[in-house]
Amino acid sequence: MVCLGISQGMFGKFLVLVGGFNLILGMIYFYHLVVYSVGERKHINQLVNNLV
Repeated sequence: MVCLGISQGMFGKFLVLVGGFNLILGMIYFYHLVVYSVGERKHINQLVNNLV
């Protein structure tokens, strides 16, 4: 960030804070995505079995 003329101190702390927050949100999102995907697969298989 030196090329932008922004001081490393405050801006660096801000980037670490935003990055950490996004990392936590990303892990929560990924967990729910996997759980929902597995749950949907079971539900879809049950619906297909009911049709047969």
